[in-house]
Amino acid sequence: MLGFYPFIILIQAFCLYHAYSQKSEQKWFWIIIFFPFVGSVFYLYHNFYSRRNIENLKEGLKESLSKDYSIDKLEKKVKFANTHSNKLELAREYLKKGNTSNALEILQSCNNPLYESDPALIMLLMKAYYQNNDHQEVVKQGN
Repeated sequence: MLGFYPFIILIQAFCLYHAYSQKSEQKWFWIIIFFPFVGSVFYLYHNFYSRRNIENLKEGLKESLSKDYSIDKLEKKVKFANTHSNKLELAREYLKKGNTSNALEILQSCNNPLYESDPALIMLLMKAYYQNNDHQEVVKQGN
């Protein structure tokens, strides 16, 4: 048991430091101090092992492995719910990846009388036309 004592003290010190720096509730300090190993394990589980953190890590890993993962995800989102905001998100991602022709196609389908004064749509159209070197359309959209 004495061989594990320095390890338990290190974990306890880390948990106390993390609880202090994150301004955790006071109950965590008492749990970590009075139950060194078990309290530290509960604290680590509570703060580092959450579904949201695991999902964010998984999404980041998928996105780093597949260049078109975010576009595929947004295309599925548009296919499921063909809304104006979903289309704008997809067009924004296409512009970010440099696929101007697909972005222009989506933005022109969004450009109807209902959304003709939408500033987000106008800005994306201007950006897409600029990247496509169609400066006349940029000026036209700007006016």
